[in-house]
Amino acid sequence: STQLLKRSNPNSLNVNVGFADDITGEWTIQAGTALSRDLFAEIGNGYDYDSLMVVMHSTCQYKEGISEEVDIADTAFLSIHFIPECTAISLAKPSDQWVLNNSFDNTLIIAALEYNINH
Repeated sequence: STQLLKRSNPNSLNVNVGFADDITGEWTIQAGTALSRDLFAEIGNGYDYDSLMVVMHSTCQYKEGISEEVDIADTAFLSIHFIPECTAISLAKPSDQWVLNNSFDNTLIIAALEYNINH
């Protein structure tokens, strides 16, 4: 079974490990082999997610009568960074409480500050 530990994810990144048609999230891995799975991430409450802990453990690890020791497991640490769609802006024009009417020929001049078009 695979899970993202909540304590390593304070900004609520939404993560799904596996394939789009994989419902269970459980896979059989034969001894001496490897298994690749895709990790799908959807932005949560921020752009930067550091040291996320993705834990894969045996499905029998936490069943009743089995040791509570985490000894059939491995952890991958991931950092994911999203690029913002644009930077924040500050409007210099128009000033507060503006009105657009016929005397402006239906045109409003806008001046934006602190905007990085190359971001």
